Amino acid sequence: VDVDGESPLAGQWGGGHGNLAPGSAVAKITGKEGSRFRGPARVFDSEEAMLAALEQGGIKSGDVVIIRYEGPKGGPGMPEMLDSTSRITTLCRERGIVVGLMTDARFSGGSVGLVIGHVGPEAALGGPIAYIHDGDEIVVDLNVNELNCPVLDDATVLAERTAAWQAEVDGNGGMHPACGDADTRLLNKMRRSA
Repeated sequence: VDVDGESPLAGQWGGGHGNLAPGSAVAKITGKEGSRFRGPARVFDSEEAMLAALEQGGIKSGDVVIIRYEGPKGGPGMPEMLDSTSRITTLCRERGIVVGLMTDARFSGGSVGLVIGHVGPEAALGGPIAYIHDGDEIVVDLNVNELNCPVLDDATVLAERTAAWQAEVDGNGGMHPACGDADTRLLNKMRRSA
């Protein structure tokens, strides 16, 4: 894990910058995660998929866990990542490891390590979080409030990943197949208004 220095910040960071959160992001900053966090992405298209990987030991120290398609439109309704944050907190405390978590959903409650939520635009809208692949380097720099995936700075890579994402959306009637079911009138209304 690459964690540099003590973070001079505590509380929340808003108004995301960098190539992963051009619209917004909110980070829970305790001051213990350092001012810079760098690690490989472990990408999951749902909270359930991440929890299954966690049970199988698929999360390691230094990983940046990405949970996407759980935002207001993708969830739909923007479910809280309480189960994810609590289980990752338990894992980190039991094993003495550091893991980052980034999601287009919301979070609250006790956690350890770096937790970033409300990343926007969300994956369901084609935000850059949708284009992250397993193993991509993720760099969080709290000194300049940036959240980046350096490989996405390559215009060719970004264009290829954007086209692949759009093909999945087009092949599924205009909604990415990883988006949650809107199986009630309320969830449909939430999805349409997001």
